[in-house]
Amino acid sequence: MVVAETNPKNLASALKRDPALLEWVNRHYGVSLSERVYNALRPLEHTCERGQKKRFNSVTAGYRFCGKASECQCARESVAAKVSAAKNSLTSEQKTRINEKRSATNLEKYGVVNTGQTQTAKENHKAVYADHEKVAEISARVAQTKIANHGTASYNNPDKIRQTFKQKRTDGYWVNRYPDKDIACLESKDELTRLFESMTVVEIAETLGVHIQTVYRYLNQHNIREPFKSVDEKEVEQFLLSLGITNIVRNSRKILPSRRELDFFLPDYDIAIEYNGVYWHHEDVAHITRDYHWKKFKECEELGIQLITIFSNFWHLKKAIVKTTLTNKLLRSTNKIYGRRCSVKLISSKAAKDFLNQYHIQGYTPAQIVYGLYHNDSLTAVMSFSKTRTAIGNSSDDYELVRFASSTRVVGGASKLLAQFRKDYPDASIISYSDNEWSTGNLYRQLEFTLEKEIPASYWYLKPNEHRLYHRYTFNKQKLIKLGYSSSLTEAQITREMGLLKVWDCGKKKWALRP
Repeated sequence: MVVAETNPKNLASALKRDPALLEWVNRHYGVSLSERVYNALRPLEHTCERGQKKRFNSVTAGYRFCGKASECQCARESVAAKVSAAKNSLTSEQKTRINEKRSATNLEKYGVVNTGQTQTAKENHKAVYADHEKVAEISARVAQTKIANHGTASYNNPDKIRQTFKQKRTDGYWVNRYPDKDIACLESKDELTRLFESMTVVEIAETLGVHIQTVYRYLNQHNIREPFKSVDEKEVEQFLLSLGITNIVRNSRKILPSRRELDFFLPDYDIAIEYNGVYWHHEDVAHITRDYHWKKFKECEELGIQLITIFSNFWHLKKAIVKTTLTNKLLRSTNKIYGRRCSVKLISSKAAKDFLNQYHIQGYTPAQIVYGLYHNDSLTAVMSFSKTRTAIGNSSDDYELVRFASSTRVVGGASKLLAQFRKDYPDASIISYSDNEWSTGNLYRQLEFTLEKEIPASYWYLKPNEHRLYHRYTFNKQKLIKLGYSSSLTEAQITREMGLLKVWDCGKKKWALRP
């Protein structure tokens, strides 16, 4: 059968001179003699990986794909691999020339630089994204590809992103894309410096018709101001330094695999701190999605890092409590007492309210059973319990550990208070919730609770003019209807009308201690 490869034109005549060989060839798969010869030499190559019949070409070239690239997955994958290899072999100058030629052709034929800007493309794009099942399917495929290639579904190529933005800054992309905004002024370092010398950042944003974060980005890009350090962030840093902590990594994107930024990382403690100005972290900020803060918390947790998230609302209103919490987290409290030297008593709601409002970041909330831990007749810790809320799926027989706070570091204090409750209510099943903004739940693990559930991010409401957060229950629908709003509107529609914005938190964890 050497003649099949060296002289395929004489194949038929050569086979006719050998009837036995011809009979053997004809027993193989194929429409034509050439195809039967090919399958005699290379059996089982006539079907693709998906079991579909390939198209036969010739005895030397063999089979092609089972269909055109528009119909055949094998062909698409082969073409994509070849195109990708070809692109990777191009120099930057060649890529630039190709892009310029493509843009010129598109302008001549369609009147736009990118064919995705044509009306037909926009309509097709809109139709695809209106189909939720299609969007879910596309998203799943993208995630699978990223996992296969990079090991994570959230991978984005940082080098490519930087290159893209660098190109857009130099080719006037932003100026052309936003003709109603004075981006050109921001791109000029001299002009922006002149404005920054005489105006605040807010005034620059209002004058140029852009978001305030856009102004900050260009100020940082031109090195006109020290980036990322607000007055409050500097205050947090000064507090850490006052505790004697000097090994502080600032504004690093090298710690988390996702390259998300951490405002403060304390490697000696495996603790990171995020300071979030509420005005820059609400739902209308482009990159702040519902799970933005929760994902950052989880990513830190997977690395063994506790992420403490401080929203500016709490820093401004409860700075002393935040500082005490940080001090205790970093074990820098000079005052330390032991729970075994304390006594436990039931205390009044007033005593609990005064104590929790002073020492708990979320303040007081009513509870049916409140224990106080006393050291030398001084109240040093409080733990409160209530029957659980069945409306959110809890058993009516459960108790909820609602609050625990201490005025100083009390070793074994929580354990002693819990033990008293279990002594008084031996058959009680206890549930509680840890707030991911302040805790990973280690205290519950020490108290032998079991993690039952990860609870996704919830939200607060922000009044932008006040820079203040309000609990979402403050504006639930029933309360809004009593204020005169229509019952036909949703809570989201009404709060939008009121000018309120959602600020997503970091989620919670549900813990349980069963008898």
